[in-house]
Amino acid sequence: MAICYRIQKSKHNSGTLSGIGASITGGRWNPVGTPMVYTSTTVSLCVLEILVHTDKSLLPNFPPHSLIKLEIPDECIREFHPDELLPGWTSIPPTDVSRFFLMPYLTTNSSLAFKVPSAVNPYEYNILLNPEHPDIGKVIEYPPIAFKFDQRFM
Repeated sequence: MAICYRIQKSKHNSGTLSGIGASITGGRWNPVGTPMVYTSTTVSLCVLEILVHTDKSLLPNFPPHSLIKLEIPDECIREFHPDELLPGWTSIPPTDVSRFFLMPYLTTNSSLAFKVPSAVNPYEYNILLNPEHPDIGKVIEYPPIAFKFDQRFM
């Protein structure tokens, strides 16, 4: 089983595996309208991924957040190494190069999860979950733990 983590606003704890937030806003690996659950292989990478997308002036008044630990069966994960990705996948802001890269896998439900390098730190990985995959029930979700961002980030 692969272990991964997600930090999210506590008010969304009942919908951790819904992918609704990413569907509304889109992300590096999904276009608007396509649900996706973004997780990281380490808690510290979760923090980095949130901080690079957050206006630092908002941090002192950040709403309560939670840390969620997830376990995914190894056989349900399709791993991509940097040399398998298209040039431009790290573009800031993200472009259609990465946004549509996983669509063939998502539309065919070929994999529940995708392990991809982080654009923030390509030596670590994010695991993206397809919440519409029939195997989503195989993901083990642990109870949320209150998470506070270190004041030194503020």
